[in-house]
Formats: sequence, C-alpha cells, structure tokens
Amino acid sequence: MKATVYKYTWKHEIAFATRKQLEFRKVPLQPGMVFVDLLNGRAYRVHSIFKAKENDRFHTAMPEDVVQTFPARPLTDEELAALRERYKFQPNELTGPGEEFAILDLVTTPS
Repeated sequence: MKATVYKYTWKHEIAFATRKQLEFRKVPLQPGMVFVDLLNGRAYRVHSIFKAKENDRFHTAMPEDVVQTFPARPLTDEELAALRERYKFQPNELTGPGEEFAILDLVTTPS
C-alpha cells in the first residue's frame, strides 16, 4: 500500500514567486499546524493553504497547493533531540536545512 504524498509550494513570511517545495506523507497540512525542520529545529506555523495564482510559484510544474507559513517558536535542544529520536532522524554531511520535516501536532498526539 503506497502512502499518499501531500506536496506544496512553500511561501514563508512575505514572499512572491517561490522555488521552495514541501512534501508530507502522513496527513495534509492544515492552518494552525506547526512543522519543524529536523536538522536545525526551526518551527513554522501554517497560516493558510490556497491554490496557486500566477505569481505564487516560480514554475507551473510546482505543486498547485501553496502553504503560507510564519515562524513559530524554535525547539529547544532537548525537544529537538527527542523529536529526532522519535523519527529516527540521523543527519549526515549531505543533509541540508529544509530536507526533513515533522509535523509537531502529530508528535504531541498519542499514537
């Protein structure tokens, strides 16, 4: 059984056409959700999700769904370590920011 992949064009803070994209596999993003970069602990709150207009994405091949985010409270070192352990995230020299994310709401909800 193949998991559904939710793809988004990502606009962080105030941005015009963007080249950034996001993917999540467990659930689609919803306004109010917070997701975290597992490499650096930066957290992002989803402000809105909408269909792309002409100037929202760099190229029409990018996802049609756009997620608009703003900064959320970054995780402490302890919170980030616990999240990395839960997701079995092992960064290496090739891992860069923006490559691995976890939805914080899923982490705090019992499985």
